[in-house]
Amino acid sequence: MTWTQFHQRQEAIRAVLDHARANPAAEIDLAAVPAAAEVFTSRDELLRALHYKWMRSLVGRVDVGVEDADADPRGDRVEAVTKAWRRTAADNPVLRQVLDAHADDPALAEM
Repeated sequence: MTWTQFHQRQEAIRAVLDHARANPAAEIDLAAVPAAAEVFTSRDELLRALHYKWMRSLVGRVDVGVEDADADPRGDRVEAVTKAWRRTAADNPVLRQVLDAHADDPALAEM
C-alpha cells in the first residue's frame, strides 16, 4: 500500500464515520459514501478496516494501562483494561456504534 492509498483509506474511513454520525440508523453502505466506494472493494473490507481502526486505538491504551498497573503495587490489570476500553469508546463513539451495530456481521465474526 502506498502513502497515497493509505491516506485515501483514512479519508474514506472518516467519511464513513461522518456519514454514520449524520445518519445513525443507516446501514453501512458504500454507495452512500462515494469516498469509501472508491477505496474499499466491499462492505466486508470496510467493516474490517473500521475494526482495525478500533483495535489500534484500544491496544495502545491497553498497553499503557497494563504497564502502569504493573508499575504500581496496587495496580489492577483488569481495571486498567476496562478503563482503556471505556476511554477508547468515549473517544470514538461513532466508531463504537457502527461496530456494535454490525457485531453479528460475518465480516466481523472472525475478528
